[in-house]
Amino acid sequence: MESGTQSTVTSNAYIRLHIYKSLIIQISGFQRKVVRGKPAIGITVNFVNERSKREEEVAEISGVSYIFNQPFFKSLRNETGIDLENIVYYKCDTHYFVMCAHKQSLISKGVLKEVRIDVGTMKTLLDFTGLR
Repeated sequence: MESGTQSTVTSNAYIRLHIYKSLIIQISGFQRKVVRGKPAIGITVNFVNERSKREEEVAEISGVSYIFNQPFFKSLRNETGIDLENIVYYKCDTHYFVMCAHKQSLISKGVLKEVRIDVGTMKTLLDFTGLR
């Protein structure tokens, strides 16, 4: 991403947040190994591909994580204020992004309000028979 580069998106976006993933893992009894330890939120976004020359020039990202390309993620954080753990980007009829953003960076940017749900509350929202 070049410094000072701007783009205007005129398409509708579909955003899906996976806020409760870590709580589901925790109350399901699965063990997990944390590398960076910051709460992250999974985000899936699709934008309509207008097939402009500029859109066609953007390279896809087949999947990269912070641990393997720290300079890239530090650059994104410095330019946007959003701290990502990983990102995937493909384009076809849509621009398809999947990423995990650190919760605190989303709150700091005003993208996300503070989310506080305890494990006891989360247990009442889940039906574990559906996971089998």
